[in-house]
Amino acid sequence: MSSSELKNTFYPIYYFLKKYPKRSAITVLALLFSGLAEVVSFAAMIPLLGLAIFQDTEQRELGLLETGISKIFDIIELDMTMGGILTLIVLMMGLKSFLSYYAMKEVGYICTDVEVDFRKRMVNSLLYADWRYYLNNQTGDFSTAISTQVQAACNVFRATGLVLAGLIQVGLFSTMSLTISIPITIGGILLGLTVMLFLRNFVTLARVSAKTLAKHEGTLLSTLIDCLRGIKSNKAMSMQGRLQKYLEQDIERLAVMRKRIILSSAVLKNFQEPVQVVGIAAALYALTSYWKGGVDELLVLILLFYRSGQRLGNLQIYYQQIVSAFAPFWFVSNIISGAEKEREDLNSGLVASLNGSIIFDKVSFAYDSKYVLNQVDLEIKIGDFITIVGPSGGGKTTLTDMLLRFNEPSAGSITIDGTNINNLSKSSLRGLIGYVPQETVLFYDTIRNNVTFGDPQITDTELKEALRRAGAISFVNQFPDGLNFIVGEHGGRLSGGQKQRLGLARALLHTPKLLLLDEPTSALDKTSENDILNTLKGLRGTVTIIAISHQQTFANASDKKYILENGNLSKLEFSKN
Repeated sequence: MSSSELKNTFYPIYYFLKKYPKRSAITVLALLFSGLAEVVSFAAMIPLLGLAIFQDTEQRELGLLETGISKIFDIIELDMTMGGILTLIVLMMGLKSFLSYYAMKEVGYICTDVEVDFRKRMVNSLLYADWRYYLNNQTGDFSTAISTQVQAACNVFRATGLVLAGLIQVGLFSTMSLTISIPITIGGILLGLTVMLFLRNFVTLARVSAKTLAKHEGTLLSTLIDCLRGIKSNKAMSMQGRLQKYLEQDIERLAVMRKRIILSSAVLKNFQEPVQVVGIAAALYALTSYWKGGVDELLVLILLFYRSGQRLGNLQIYYQQIVSAFAPFWFVSNIISGAEKEREDLNSGLVASLNGSIIFDKVSFAYDSKYVLNQVDLEIKIGDFITIVGPSGGGKTTLTDMLLRFNEPSAGSITIDGTNINNLSKSSLRGLIGYVPQETVLFYDTIRNNVTFGDPQITDTELKEALRRAGAISFVNQFPDGLNFIVGEHGGRLSGGQKQRLGLARALLHTPKLLLLDEPTSALDKTSENDILNTLKGLRGTVTIIAISHQQTFANASDKKYILENGNLSKLEFSKN
């Protein structure tokens, strides 16, 4: 593996270290000193056993580790008694536990901070991406990325902390063992590496399965969201059985990937122990048969051998968790980077104003060389209320999308107060516009938060004024909780007309100069439609209104009406009736 490939492979770990370098360094130091404290406590067991067996350390020659422990007692000017050694062991194990607690707590806090950072970056990148980005991606991918996949991605650092702790402990245990017996230590390390090599394919299986799992979760969630949005029509046609089978296909694929990850984890957790037991049994036989050192050193060596074997086994389990978390990390990172690449430039350009007129001058627009608008000429004066009618696919929405600068003309120009729209900043242009779509999307929240998006700077006076202008204040006041009434999932506790009025209030809240209405009454009954029309008539003259509608009654309520058909726009005259 080349250096560049190695860097790309382990970039998720590098990302965490780069994000919080100081905290990561302190965590590593805490793990190092935690391991050292444990090593000192193990080393102290040799003189402890020596005292228990020989009753007097002067009866035999002290080894390297015992000499080190003896120097510690010399420094603190205490005799190396059994009570003193036990106190040292308890203190070192207590220090080891405290440092391990601090290190793993810090690892957890860093993971949480990165989760927050990931989610904030994702929200920011998605909200400011070009609208065409959403057409080419599944909403389910966004949903699963910001929920389960972000948390799974942060397991990279948590598992890395455990691997690092294990490596430090194995390294220190091995160094300590080398001072007792070099051959036994090397043999133990080789045994552990052999087991890891034998089981490495299961780590690869977990990594590949985790990558596929993330994609299938996104597909399932996206499909489920779409099914639930249309649940009323689906139930009306008794389509539940067919939809269930459709969703179960993705569920079965998820189950296959999940079982592969479980298989990998189960093998790593349960097949290592028998191999370790065989290795320890062989080591015990060799040690008891050929060992010529002290019994105290023999017992400590056996304990170190066992502990090192445990740590090596855990290293592979933790490494499997790391590589399993790589897929969610890249899944989340790719969504963020993809959205950031499609980020709109909202601030470049002149500040928009609307005090005169909007002029379409021979505007044409084509999708893949097929023209949907053909040399459209249109002048809209401030305060006008115009309606554009026409068949579906005739280019009506495309016309308004160009006013929002979601699309740009293939030919011709659009000017506002004499300035080409392409020279205006998108943020200032859209700040002039209130937009009401065909179906207002409401959250499971209060009326207040659905209209204001939770902005605390918007006062109740401003909110009620927007509701009044939208003709919604009367029904809002009838609810027992008023502005704090929970509208239900997708506004299910409201009628269609009430939802559209809240959408209109949302659009009017920032007092726009231009109101764009895209089929706002197409899904409403006649009574609700007439109520919306009366509200719009009341707004006439206070705001410029451009409405797209199939409803003739809507067109008759406006000052001017146009028909857009086959890409050509023509003005319609009002009948005497």
